[in-house]
Amino acid sequence: MNDVITGEQLTRFIATHYPAAVADHGFWRADNTDADPWMAYVDHMVRWARSDANIRLDDGQTAVFRDSLEHILAQAIDKRYPMLKAREYIPISTEASPGAQSIAVVGYEGRGSATRLATYGEDIRTVDVRAAKAPIPVIGSAAGWRWTIQQARTLAQASSKGFPSDVNQKGMETARLVVLRDIDTLLAAGEADSGVEGFVQLAAVTVLTAGGAITGAWAGGVTTAAQILADVMVGVAAIEASGVWMADTLLLPPAVYNHLAVTEMSVGSGISILEWLRKQLGGVTVDKWLYLATAGAGGITRGVMYMRDRAVVEGYLPVDVEALPPWQDGPMSYLNVFHARCAGCHSANPSGMLYLDGI
Repeated sequence: MNDVITGEQLTRFIATHYPAAVADHGFWRADNTDADPWMAYVDHMVRWARSDANIRLDDGQTAVFRDSLEHILAQAIDKRYPMLKAREYIPISTEASPGAQSIAVVGYEGRGSATRLATYGEDIRTVDVRAAKAPIPVIGSAAGWRWTIQQARTLAQASSKGFPSDVNQKGMETARLVVLRDIDTLLAAGEADSGVEGFVQLAAVTVLTAGGAITGAWAGGVTTAAQILADVMVGVAAIEASGVWMADTLLLPPAVYNHLAVTEMSVGSGISILEWLRKQLGGVTVDKWLYLATAGAGGITRGVMYMRDRAVVEGYLPVDVEALPPWQDGPMSYLNVFHARCAGCHSANPSGMLYLDGI
């Protein structure tokens, strides 16, 4: 084995493997006339390195790939969204046909009074029955997830190397979720441009406004616990005045609910206004809903007191969220569609419901 390297060989090696060094620092040559070509090269490199303090011969060099040092958690953490509560607070009807373009809510109202009978009972009064029909348009909502054959192959490749490969599943879940959120919004707030009313914006429901029938400003730090209870009892009395309905649910804006939950009745009492309020109202459910933060006239807070009964208020969902079969919309691409149909809300008996604005 020949351990001797000639100057010419060393020169070719440097020119081939270190062209930048030759270009940046001038041409260097070791030839056969050098007593020791290797030491001459080392001497040159030392002088080169000393001339530039920023040069690091190991910079960017590693035998380990960056990805191999990264640990991917087995459990993915998805982004969270506000809870969908419309179906919890609103009685839902799904009886309408999926093909219906509108829903007609028919109601009857009987009128009349009884007669005090005389001797022969010949002057009996008759009663009257009136019928009313309120047509409500049905709105469709849909969202889809598109994927390709190559995307499926790529995900399979990623899975074989231990990377998460459930993107298609997450995509379809997202499409379903956005339709659910849209239906939740239609049931809660409606869509004025389409003529669809929502639970927090029913035109037939009576509104009690702060500074008028009620004190309001429950979260302002000025209204006392006694005044808050008085406001609530005004609403209870208004609903019970019909002699038919009894309030069993009180929904509040989140900021108001949270304030009542952390504010004591009095300093050192150990009981919050919210807890005290629940005890005073007996079996009435008190909860919060995001849509009430700006539902009042002019974007102010709004509370809703009502009897949770379909005879009072009802939401219409002819088609609940359903998945259609995958549709091939291209030579190598497919579309998974989710859709639903909703007609918002309607109150057949608005006397069983009340809005509290500015609380």
